[in-house]
Amino acid sequence: MPPGTEVVIAVGRFTWSEPIVLEGNGNDVILDFQIPGDAVAYVRADANGDSNFVVDTYDEDGEQLDLLFNGIAPYEAGGAINLFVGENTREFDVMADGPWTMTFEPIQNAPNMQDGAIEGESDEVVFIPEGEGEGRIANVTHQGESNFVIDAYGDYGSELLVNEIGDTDVRARWPSGTQLLEIMAEGTWTIELSND
Repeated sequence: MPPGTEVVIAVGRFTWSEPIVLEGNGNDVILDFQIPGDAVAYVRADANGDSNFVVDTYDEDGEQLDLLFNGIAPYEAGGAINLFVGENTREFDVMADGPWTMTFEPIQNAPNMQDGAIEGESDEVVFIPEGEGEGRIANVTHQGESNFVIDAYGDYGSELLVNEIGDTDVRARWPSGTQLLEIMAEGTWTIELSND
């Protein structure tokens, strides 16, 4: 979490009805972008090509905020913007060698944890509806060869849940009040909550 900032997962504070789509081919810089109400947003990326697909985000003053995506095309992944108080994304710097699309939707449209469990593949953001994040332990697996990182977000701020390399099968303490997960992975993964 950037120093001096407070996490925002006030997901009900503003939503909008139609997805916002940015698309291009190759390197590009997107200026004067704004999510309605500067709400927390889920971003779905789909990039084709033979090289890295990298997206950095910037605020209205041109200050870098975050590395949103960093994968090798073909690449499909999920991310999030505007997670922190005052973090209002206005610009994107895209590095690509082929066609790409980024689709922005309310954060509730991210993959949802259901019955205390979820599975997926590659980089992703997981939204945890109220009542779905009950448990004390996260049982986590990953099948892949590279870094596997899970950051949890809630009213408490952010917490590093898992930081492993390669195939993983671990148990991690689950922070009470977690509302969102950011997952960095290049393979398949599972998360299941339990109380023992």
